[in-house]
Amino acid sequence: MAANLPNNFNYIRNAAKATVDAENGDVTVYVVDDTDPIVKAQRQIFPDVFVPMEEMPDGVRDHIRYPEDLFRVQSDMFAEFHVTDPQAFYLSDDAWAIPPDPSEINVQGQTTQVLRGDVFNPTAADPMVPYYLLMALPEEDEESYLIMQPFNPAERPVMSAFLVAKSDPEEYGELIVFRLPRGASVSGPDQVATLIQQDPDVSAQITLWSQQGSRVDRGNLLVIPVEESLLYVQPLYLSGEQAPFPEMERVVVAYGDQIVMEPTLEQALVRLFGDLSGTVDPGDEPVDDDEPSDPADEPTDEVVGELADVVALFEEADAALQAGDLGEYQAKVEEARALLEALLAQQP
Repeated sequence: MAANLPNNFNYIRNAAKATVDAENGDVTVYVVDDTDPIVKAQRQIFPDVFVPMEEMPDGVRDHIRYPEDLFRVQSDMFAEFHVTDPQAFYLSDDAWAIPPDPSEINVQGQTTQVLRGDVFNPTAADPMVPYYLLMALPEEDEESYLIMQPFNPAERPVMSAFLVAKSDPEEYGELIVFRLPRGASVSGPDQVATLIQQDPDVSAQITLWSQQGSRVDRGNLLVIPVEESLLYVQPLYLSGEQAPFPEMERVVVAYGDQIVMEPTLEQALVRLFGDLSGTVDPGDEPVDDDEPSDPADEPTDEVVGELADVVALFEEADAALQAGDLGEYQAKVEEARALLEALLAQQP
């Protein structure tokens, strides 16, 4: 998905926020950056329209987001200009890239890496778009609402860094980069998407569907930070020749080096975190029913209930996404992420 900006723009700022009164149509422009030259000029022409940001009502201020288009431009530039050593910059020794959109991986599990400067090139593979989320950053105790963009090294699909921009009123516009140690092998979205495609169960199912004249569509790959690791969730949709509307048929969940695919998210999570639900993988050896079980190994009703809540939240998020309610979709995903983190923290 390309940014909603023309290819030949030469000026971009986050200088003001405009609201329109739904009752009488009055326009109010709240000034975020009073040093912006365009704002200065417009403010002299329409002095009654422009007001200081401090006068924005709290109910409106709570809904402000850092602009996605501006953040995408900054991310694209930062992929190259984060390098401060002149020689490394000249040799592109530490250049980063924006991962390709994992939902556009082809049948062979290949994508085209989107290098810096190509974010507005319509012939290049679409880059992975940044996404809003509510999370506690490293070394911070409280959650904050932010937008995040992952980076890969320019020539490798592993994760190299995250860039975030905060949207909370007291920290609005603060940009923070989190770098992974050089040499660390943390799978990036492109790499995980390829591993999902190459998984025997996934590829066999896609091949079977394709032979039946159906089309498989990969949904958005949700990247959910869980403590010091990442959980990836991707739905698979199936649409037939007689029924052009896609229907979710499978959910793929990847965590570490484990990839599972099941008809529902609940079944995928149970298979991946069987110790939380008390289930046994079908490939495991049978358990002797005569041998007394350890009560400590039995899942509590509370854990089972919370796992069901995670599944329900993801299903509500998917319904909101199909309805076009992105705000509700993001809220449900973040609720599920927070609950899943709490469940994983209970593991021994």
